Amino acid sequence: MGKTINQNHQIVYTCSECKMKYYDEATAKRCEEWCKKNKSCNLDIIKYVIKKDEYTD
Repeated sequence: MGKTINQNHQIVYTCSECKMKYYDEATAKRCEEWCKKNKSCNLDIIKYVIKKDEYTD
C-alpha cells in the first residue's frame, strides 16, 4: 500500500493492486487484501474511493 500527500496536503493511501486511492488507511488496506485474495474489486470497499475530480497529485 502506498502513502502519498496530495497538493491539498492530505494523506492519500493507494491500493497497490488496483491503484484506487483512499483517505482512510484501514479502507485502503482492506481493498488491497481483497484485491490480492480475489483478483477483483469489492463494491462495498470501493464506494469509499477518492473520486478523480476530488483528487489532485
